[in-house]
Amino acid sequence: MPEADWKRAFVSDKKLIGYLLSLDHEDGRSKAEFFARRGYSAPGRLRRDLVALAQGAPRRKIRTEHGFKYVVEGIVSAPDGSRYTLRSIWHQDKRSTIPRLVTAYPIAS
Repeated sequence: MPEADWKRAFVSDKKLIGYLLSLDHEDGRSKAEFFARRGYSAPGRLRRDLVALAQGAPRRKIRTEHGFKYVVEGIVSAPDGSRYTLRSIWHQDKRSTIPRLVTAYPIAS
């Protein structure tokens, strides 16, 4: 299987707007509330922060039936100036080199 190309890490609008920043999503609501409190009012900044973290922080790689899962954790500076620890989960399909965001959430540091 080819190595992941982290320069092409992908965060879909559906995942970002329809889940992580959606106050209407049953599972994403608490995440959306957290990100809103940190000043994420538009998807662009959160997308950039997620990709920057994935490209720069250590990654734990786990083989799955469909490819690889990556767990990435690190400190992020939010738009409101606060700093928090974020865990993001990414997936790389067997036939692709592009890692795609699965989820992200704050963790206690």
